[in-house]
Amino acid sequence: MRITSALMLALLYAAPVSATPITGISWDGTPPGNLSQLTGVLDFQIGGATFSPGTYTLTVDGGITAWWDQNRIGFRPTFGEYLMFPGLGSIIFTTPTLWTLTANTPSMTGALSTGPQWAFWQIAPNQIGWGFEDIQLPGGDADYQDAYGTLTRRGGTIDPHTIPTVPEPSTWTLLGLGLVALAWLRRRA
Repeated sequence: MRITSALMLALLYAAPVSATPITGISWDGTPPGNLSQLTGVLDFQIGGATFSPGTYTLTVDGGITAWWDQNRIGFRPTFGEYLMFPGLGSIIFTTPTLWTLTANTPSMTGALSTGPQWAFWQIAPNQIGWGFEDIQLPGGDADYQDAYGTLTRRGGTIDPHTIPTVPEPSTWTLLGLGLVALAWLRRRA
């Protein structure tokens, strides 16, 4: 019984990490390379972002891809319109509901910021940077520089809970081993 309690405690306190390095080697040419090389930021959160209601400025600052004129970046509220724009620029919008960033490319339709196509990093309490991989994953180069920009919340901070932490592989391994051990102990009892 003590072993089971210790395993449960280890599982409960396995700390997730919130960032992962971007190591994809760009198919689009070097320089400028991947998003880490482009921005100087080494660790990013991959996917998982749903944002709180509020007023935001979404900016597309650049992108390095052969599909530049075909990629569309925008946002999708939980309920309501679907807005997208190509190329460089920014848009200010207000939404009363939870929402996600979204993108359409020749490789995929409606890639939401809750998925692996997106990378995020904190710039300021009210601003995050984002990068997008425009080839369906797995299978793309995962350089996240095909489109990139910023998201700024006006009159408030971007709640850190809207960008949840992503467990690192060792956390998943520890969880799996703990579950196997619990099953083994249960069979022995």
